[in-house]
Amino acid sequence: MGEKKGFFGKLVAGLQKTRDNIIAGVDSIFNGFSAIDDEFYEEIEEILIMGDLGIQTTTSIVEDLRKK
Repeated sequence: MGEKKGFFGKLVAGLQKTRDNIIAGVDSIFNGFSAIDDEFYEEIEEILIMGDLGIQTTTSIVEDLRKK
């Protein structure tokens, strides 16, 4: 019989999947854009929101990137 994942096993697997999706999205942005412009920031914002980071966290990250 296969081993069942407990609550924490499922949580870790879900977080790993979210992390992998965010990393893949950010990698694709850096490979697809030649300039850092408003479209670049909008794409990052969309990927972070889709990665379930939340609006407030995403906004903070994008604002910090814009400052740097």
